[in-house]
Amino acid sequence: DQDEEAMRLFLEALEIKREVLGPDHPSVANTLNNIAVLYRNMGGDKGALPFDREAVAIRRRVLGAEHPDLAVSLNNLAIALKEQGELDEAEPLFREALAMKLKLLGPTHQSTANGYYSLADLLVAKGDYAAAEPVYREALAATIASLGEKHWRTALVRSAYGHCLAKQGRP
Repeated sequence: DQDEEAMRLFLEALEIKREVLGPDHPSVANTLNNIAVLYRNMGGDKGALPFDREAVAIRRRVLGAEHPDLAVSLNNLAIALKEQGELDEAEPLFREALAMKLKLLGPTHQSTANGYYSLADLLVAKGDYAAAEPVYREALAATIASLGEKHWRTALVRSAYGHCLAKQGRP
């Protein structure tokens, strides 16, 4: 299977990079991220968690508290935690990643739009539709600004926002 072969190759690369470059090298964090993403794609969110956590730790130490790659790792870890039902642990990570994206990339960047969407989706999963509503509003504005009115992603955000309003009994 191709996924299994990819995982084997990633794990071999990780071992080599740790040995040759050192355990805190940014390339090690990149490979950890790739392994975690592959685990998620294979349906193994729980398997992704230790790789996501280590990638976040390395990127915090090496890249500092505000870097786009750290925002990616925070978001990935939050997704894995959300999928495991750890909503309270995931929320501050989504918020931190979004704050970084806003500062580093601006309010209309597609990555920022995705950050808004991820946070709103988490708030809906927690049943907090009132808190999700303004976040979906920002997600929609940022998605329209980055992709336009007629993009599939814009339609997805519109639908989720509409669902959030409907859950509150609003048209």
